Amino acid sequence: MANDAARRLILVLGMHRSGTSVITRALGALGAALGPRLLPALPCNPRGIFEDRRITTANNALLAAMGMRWYSLQPMPVAALRQTALSESGAEALTFLLELLESGPVCGLKDPRLCRLMAFWRPLLGNLSRGGVAVSCVLSVRHPDAVAASLKTRDGMSRAHALRLWIQHELGALAGSAGLPRVAASYDAVLEHPEDELRRLSERLGLPVEDAALRAFADDFLDKDLRHGSAVTNEDEDDAGAFELAQEMYECLLAAAADDMDLESAEATRLLGQWIEAERALPPLPGHLVYSIADVKTKCQ
Repeated sequence: MANDAARRLILVLGMHRSGTSVITRALGALGAALGPRLLPALPCNPRGIFEDRRITTANNALLAAMGMRWYSLQPMPVAALRQTALSESGAEALTFLLELLESGPVCGLKDPRLCRLMAFWRPLLGNLSRGGVAVSCVLSVRHPDAVAASLKTRDGMSRAHALRLWIQHELGALAGSAGLPRVAASYDAVLEHPEDELRRLSERLGLPVEDAALRAFADDFLDKDLRHGSAVTNEDEDDAGAFELAQEMYECLLAAAADDMDLESAEATRLLGQWIEAERALPPLPGHLVYSIADVKTKCQ
């Protein structure tokens, strides 16, 4: 995936609570600049969330314009998002990207909302590519039940809702990054074998790795307490169809994170189409399991 372009932008794509902050910090350890306008650390992410304030604000505005929030489950209006990219909102967002790229020759960008809003961002990334910027992606992989347990603890979200949200974000990340150089990274593997995983990312992304930066990441930044909600929960089994789909997707993504599956292969493309159809065929989530703003128990989002 190495690229000799003068400027590079690496997007970290993944579901909320799936380790995107840790993987973005790992990019920082590999020399990627994360920009000067990062949101502050929050109680749910005391080590930092590493999100550009303007990008996250723009994504929240996009969702609000469609009557949605970060946890909404309704389908994304792809055509409307693509049209919005041609508007003043798109021009402003492109300006944000260009300003971020002034931070260094290699920049990292993370916001879980990107997964579901790639129909808006891909045209802008195309503009960057035509201007000589090499764009690539890292897909953050974490077990959907661990994500659900974390969201249950933090927000009181039902497992059923969290599983649906995980599926939508991962499908959005896979479909939205198609055609771009990309690599999958396991959050658990980064926590358990940080030096090995950073060297793997270094090789796959074509970024230099310095022993001192690697040790600082492994010894000073990582902490066992980062593994929020690692326990698996078995509630809400009436959404078994979503769990089976999420489990199948996770196993394939985990294989990709171990370099045992090629995301660009015909088989991966076939599976993605199959998963998209399976997600569309899921029955509506029972009302008592749907998470809403009235349930919010945190200021972290």
